[in-house]
Amino acid sequence: MADYNRHRQICNLAGWGESVRFCPIINEFSSILCNFMSQPDISLLLTRIAEALDRLTPAPPPESDFEKASGFVWHAETDWLEPIPQINRVPLDLLQGIEQQRDILLENTHRFTRGLPANNALLWGARGMGKSSLVKAVHASIDADQPKILVLVEIHREDIPSLPRLLGVLRKAPPKKRFIVFCDDLSFDGNDASYKSLKAASRVELRSARKCCLYATSIGAI
Repeated sequence: MADYNRHRQICNLAGWGESVRFCPIINEFSSILCNFMSQPDISLLLTRIAEALDRLTPAPPPESDFEKASGFVWHAETDWLEPIPQINRVPLDLLQGIEQQRDILLENTHRFTRGLPANNALLWGARGMGKSSLVKAVHASIDADQPKILVLVEIHREDIPSLPRLLGVLRKAPPKKRFIVFCDDLSFDGNDASYKSLKAASRVELRSARKCCLYATSIGAI
């Protein structure tokens, strides 16, 4: 009962409300201070505070090994690139009826891989027309000719606001690496402000880095 009364006293002195008193983090620090009030040992107090902070600090994101695979998926919640050993794709010559789009995207990607000026690309049309299959097939074709240079990185539409962080991770890759940042089914609604991250990245960071190119698909014009 005495500890509870001290806990309430600390919360009141700090200006914390009733709801905050039941927060696990506040409770832990309050408990430490309560113990210190009964056992005034500053070294013990500091040790317990340091241990509590260590438990509350999130673990650092794992390092990305760009040699593990030629394809990765970006996880924004942990800033981690998950390697994909086997990308689900079809051979480029099996994609029929899109020869013009195939040739344009393939040539653009070849230029990008060689370090020449290249464009970001938006492929749009109805579902099932082979948009994402074309992106993956072009990547596979170039990876077969020039292994371990071109890397495909998929970012989910809802993770677009984390694009600047992803680019920061990709900048740490070996200089020879080139990255296609791929977003499938890209779309924005009227209240969606995540396009600002995409706009800023495509205008500044993607161009200045020269290591990244953005390819996206959509079922309609954005």
